[in-house]
Amino acid sequence: MTEKKMQGAIKAICLDDNTFHGITINPTLINYFYGKNGSGKSTIARLIRSKSGITPDISNFEVLVYDQDFIAKNIKEDAAMPGVFSLNEGNIEIQNKVAELNEERNKLAVQYQEKKNALTDVKEKLPALRIALESSCWETTADIRNSFAKALAGKRGKKSVFTDELLSISEPKEQDFNVLQALYETAFDESAKSYPLLKEGGKESPEKPLDSALLSQPIISSADTPFAKFIQAVGATD
Repeated sequence: MTEKKMQGAIKAICLDDNTFHGITINPTLINYFYGKNGSGKSTIARLIRSKSGITPDISNFEVLVYDQDFIAKNIKEDAAMPGVFSLNEGNIEIQNKVAELNEERNKLAVQYQEKKNALTDVKEKLPALRIALESSCWETTADIRNSFAKALAGKRGKKSVFTDELLSISEPKEQDFNVLQALYETAFDESAKSYPLLKEGGKESPEKPLDSALLSQPIISSADTPFAKFIQAVGATD
């Protein structure tokens, strides 16, 4: 005599996906599913979790399914500490976020090291570049240094000093060589005579009054003469 199986809350499970089409399972109170990969074990677990294809409707029930998906979401071994596991989905999300941030940090560390190495290479090349710059400036400006020797006194004896002077000019301007030559010859003409600067006139009265009858007279125009006043009085200004 076959004993009647105890019926569970789930009466039927309908499998209908890419692998199984129109297959119905009638589970009992306790069920044991086994089989090789692809036999449908994980498919049944996902249907129960999603509460789809189940008779009767279990949408109002809390369903707990312990399968590979559950393990992947809720249990994870710490990569830095083998044998230590994080539990529950929230912790896994945090751990995944930490792993993501660590990966980003490692990428940034690599980029930083690359930039640092590039900077080191540039710094190592600077002395040679400086020497090349000084030589180039010195050779290119040979005629100018000789033509304006007096104007460049103290700045044309060494390559480094001359180059520093050029680099100190923040806003260089293009000049006409002939104009500069003329100004240079005028400014450094040995036959030119120097004059002392004129003193600026002050507002104060001179210490001694000037003894001059002419300077003591007020400055007037032709309109201030007696004759001009007579013409104005008779109205004959035209």
